[in-house]
Amino acid sequence: MGRWAQRRRSGGSPSPPLPAMIAAIIADDVILQVTYDGPVDASLLVPSAFQSEPSLETGVSVDALTSNIVQVTMTGIIAADVDLTYDGPRGYVQTPQTVAIT
Repeated sequence: MGRWAQRRRSGGSPSPPLPAMIAAIIADDVILQVTYDGPVDASLLVPSAFQSEPSLETGVSVDALTSNIVQVTMTGIIAADVDLTYDGPRGYVQTPQTVAIT
């Protein structure tokens, strides 16, 4: 009997990479300014997915400062922390990822 029709996909372009964190700067005792390498929508970031190390403080709010910088308010003092990890839902930014806190 006959063969099943087969459809070939061609063309198209790969999806652009998702924005990644490139810097986390302590702005206040409990506030970090996080810079991404591309535009991000702060409303899509999950605050509790941000965690500082070694104190393990988590985010309680995320606010946009510019198109690629967000302000993350943490649950406690982060002055001694050295790393920030974001491990949130996939599709909006690269995750999981860790950046040094300066």
